[in-house]
Amino acid sequence: ARAFEQARNYEEAKRAYREVLEGGRAGPDAVSAWLGLARVGLAQRDRSGLQDAITQALAVAEGLGPVTLALAQLQGAELLDRGGHPATEKLLG
Repeated sequence: ARAFEQARNYEEAKRAYREVLEGGRAGPDAVSAWLGLARVGLAQRDRSGLQDAITQALAVAEGLGPVTLALAQLQGAELLDRGGHPATEKLLG
């Protein structure tokens, strides 16, 4: 999925990230997939699902321990900030 994203093949990247999420496992791959969907949305200038994807990533990360949660919070805040989203302050606060 990340390779598709880096190659700017965003539709394939979204498909691959969704496949990971359809697997139903709530692990680090799910956190990465949710954050990947947020990045792809930003790259496509579609901010409609940005906050939801980040919220989902954080919900999964919370169950994986404090380090994973902190890293997901940082990445999520960076994505929200890049997208000019008003929830950035809430996440960082």
